[in-house]
Amino acid sequence: MSERQKVSLYIPCYNGEEYIASCIEGVLSQFRKPDEIFVIDDGSTDRTAEIAENYPQVTVIRHEENKGLAAARNSAIAASTGDYVASLDADCVADKLWLYTLLQVMKTMPETVGGIGGKLIEAFQDTPADAFRAHFMCQHKGDEPVLNPGFVAGANTMFRRNALFAVGGYQKAFRTNGEDVQVCRKMQQMGFTVVYEPRATVQHQRQDSIASVVRMNWAHWRHPMAIIDPVTTLRRAIKRAWMRISYCTQMIRAIWRAKEWRFLKIGFRCLVVTPFWEIREWWRIKRNDLSEQYEQRAKAAMTFRPVSPDDPHSLVEPLSQNS
Repeated sequence: MSERQKVSLYIPCYNGEEYIASCIEGVLSQFRKPDEIFVIDDGSTDRTAEIAENYPQVTVIRHEENKGLAAARNSAIAASTGDYVASLDADCVADKLWLYTLLQVMKTMPETVGGIGGKLIEAFQDTPADAFRAHFMCQHKGDEPVLNPGFVAGANTMFRRNALFAVGGYQKAFRTNGEDVQVCRKMQQMGFTVVYEPRATVQHQRQDSIASVVRMNWAHWRHPMAIIDPVTTLRRAIKRAWMRISYCTQMIRAIWRAKEWRFLKIGFRCLVVTPFWEIREWWRIKRNDLSEQYEQRAKAAMTFRPVSPDDPHSLVEPLSQNS
């Protein structure tokens, strides 16, 4: 391996025209610049690809249709040639020392450490919805480094390329979130560990309304559970709804104790609607006779097949590529 280790960086993006330019410019401003940059346009219907193509340093890989977050990540891994594969969500802007910090820490780690994640800071916390997200849905592990925290949030990570191939990449069933939890779980099964490094920071640019943060809270809570343990029976749905009631009740108690009255409306809305959504999901699966399909998907999500780095495109279906 050469003394200067090569880093590939990718940004998975679906309809992210609002954020993609800021994200790319943050990457180009890095103290330690990546050796190659990819934007994975996952079937966007907006100007995401057009904006990304304005940057000559960026290679745009297009999915003709929306395949989901895990599939977008696999396309990037297959295209990468670096010793390390770093990723940023499109709505994140990295601190100038983000990549340098991740790389320096990884250089001190044994090769059994498969990946590292940084700290995501919510850039907007002025409204109740955004402050609620920062408080109850934070995507970091605190202010101290953690060895093997269970998983690192996919919004900003760097993995050894060989580790990603060893676990067969990301499971395509995880279309919106939960893929980060599952890939770290697979790495642990293969004997790898992951590291959390809070000195590597990114600013999350997302802004929410009360309605969107309630839905996001439910989606984050239920993934990857909805994939690996789908509500294919009424018994499971009732159990899941009760779990939601218990979680939301504890959340409201925490809000009350902290006297964060601005969060009460969101907490009660979560309590009222999200248990119902679990029952509604069961009815949708039952009505459309999808139980067997979901059970098979759950089995697939719990298995993995190592992929040879010499055959990277076995991770993905044939795709068109524009540079």
